[in-house]
Amino acid sequence: MTVTIEYATQVPDWKLLAPGPSPVHALMLMAEGEDTLQSVAKSNAARERFLKAFTTYDTATLKKIGKVWSTSYNIDKVDDSTNPLLLVGNGPFIVKSAVPNGAVTMVRNPKYTSGPKVKALKTVVFKVIGDGTAAAQALQNGEVDVYAGQPTGDAVAKLKAMAPAVKIIGGDQAIYEHVDIRTGTAFGTTDTYDGVFAGNSQKAIDLRTAVLLAWPREEIIEKIVKPINPSAQLMNSLMYFNSEPGYKDIITKSGVSKFTEGTQASRNAKALALVQKYFPETTAAKPTVKIKLLFGQPSNTRRVSEAALAKASVAQAGFDMDVTPTSGWSSYTKNAKYDLAFFAWVKSAILQRGNVGTYQEQNYQGYSNPEIEKIYTELNGKLLTQAEIADRFLKVETILMKEAVSLPIFQHPAVNGVSSNLMGVAPSPLSPNLVWNLWDWYFKA
Repeated sequence: MTVTIEYATQVPDWKLLAPGPSPVHALMLMAEGEDTLQSVAKSNAARERFLKAFTTYDTATLKKIGKVWSTSYNIDKVDDSTNPLLLVGNGPFIVKSAVPNGAVTMVRNPKYTSGPKVKALKTVVFKVIGDGTAAAQALQNGEVDVYAGQPTGDAVAKLKAMAPAVKIIGGDQAIYEHVDIRTGTAFGTTDTYDGVFAGNSQKAIDLRTAVLLAWPREEIIEKIVKPINPSAQLMNSLMYFNSEPGYKDIITKSGVSKFTEGTQASRNAKALALVQKYFPETTAAKPTVKIKLLFGQPSNTRRVSEAALAKASVAQAGFDMDVTPTSGWSSYTKNAKYDLAFFAWVKSAILQRGNVGTYQEQNYQGYSNPEIEKIYTELNGKLLTQAEIADRFLKVETILMKEAVSLPIFQHPAVNGVSSNLMGVAPSPLSPNLVWNLWDWYFKA
């Protein structure tokens, strides 16, 4: 079996971006209203109908298929009433059941032949436990065999105390915490943003600069991250992790130094002076510039602590920041009622364009810059040398720092608690960090 893919232009990352298999027969059948698995003959016929619709530009049919692809998979419950066509896949495990905010149970796929052989596991259950300390307790109680998530210092201490019944597998993840500021209406929405940071006037840039100056990144590292990873460092590039070869050069030239010079107290004073240019009545004792922050779940103690530190610090610059946590926060990233957000970006591959796509116009911040658009097109359009890539990254980073769009905070530490009986767990820095080699896991006899 072979497949030939033709691109209209050169695609530097074609090896990573080539399309994978998709159950087009299931998409076609669902678009036609079916809600049961069909015979091989009917499934093959549905595949042929999909191919015909695609090659003949049958817009009406393709729109129905597109609606299924875009909306039908947005489910949080799987039971006997779930359309089984939604669960068709070619992976080693398939979904058997799912409970909202509870657990997802997967079982071995008897038809699986397309990848590494599964060594031992027959059933895998993903449990959702919102609090890191509670998740560690579940590991100690034997309710789970592996714990991974956003650990707190208390959770790490608890995991260490479980030895030798539990082993800790650590390392760095290709995940970084950052704070982003909304600049306009998010791409693809009509939810107009006209808050204090909107636009690219000098006022908007000054106010965005002020809140980033006042963001207590070093305090977050010291109080929240170092208890988990004592060697944690402040991250000052949006393009490179600290350990990557281009990091030192880019932070020297990008202009990030304005957010690192002096102490937090002196940066807060600079920030307040910027704010008082436009809001002369505001003071550190009585902040008056109201802004609303989007971050995590109420149960995420690490992020609640981050938000509390940020609220206290930006108040010194005149900002009265609402830091009420948001259940289901990720579905609100384009909501215009939020002026800024902090969360983590997760890398799943090493692409030539790097993180530049995060700031291309199709983002939730409502931000765009023509020079970044041009660079993004170049990075996607031809194979470049490492020096040429570094040059593009520096240009993008310089623009982002000048226009005060975003700041990185820290690279996420990996803390995985694993039952000493479970073997083969080898977390990867890239997503899906923990479970990428699930087929190799087995329990020691």
